Amino acid sequence: MNCTIFKSASIRPLPAGRNLHQSATKGFSLIELVVAMGIFAVAVTMATAVFVTINRLNTRGVAVKDAQQNARLAMEEISRVVRISQKITVSGSGSLRELEVDVEDVGKVKFSVNPASGVLEKTDLTTGIKSSVTSNSVIVEELKFEEISAVPAILNIYIKVIERNPAYGTGEEYEVELKSSVVLRGQY
Repeated sequence: MNCTIFKSASIRPLPAGRNLHQSATKGFSLIELVVAMGIFAVAVTMATAVFVTINRLNTRGVAVKDAQQNARLAMEEISRVVRISQKITVSGSGSLRELEVDVEDVGKVKFSVNPASGVLEKTDLTTGIKSSVTSNSVIVEELKFEEISAVPAILNIYIKVIERNPAYGTGEEYEVELKSSVVLRGQY
């Protein structure tokens, strides 16, 4: 007689912590996914707000730096020419005055604000050549000179510029005011 023996599958015990009703697939439930997406959305929103704020502060800093640099350069150029001058003449009234300076071996130089552009210009009255002292990104809103009769004579210079560069896109204006005093030499 032929006897056939069938091999039966071995029976293994279930791993600890599992029962027969748990599925064999692993994953997240719908509630877990919704909660995770909500937390992620809040984190992204907060990071975006921080980025936008930092970008706005950086833009403001660059605009103020540009305005300050323009005002400082204008103040330094006027002060430098006044220091070597023989005679100065202040003309005009209101907030935009003109300064005519007679410089030995150079001739006469005039500082004035172009009313159309708001740019501070330096004009060599001997040759008629004009050059911009400030850039087009700022408007010189005020330019005042005050002569003080003392020994030695002093010229107070006041300049106020407003940053107007639309590249910064904030729509805000940034103003910078500088005051300086220069000791005059020559015939005063």
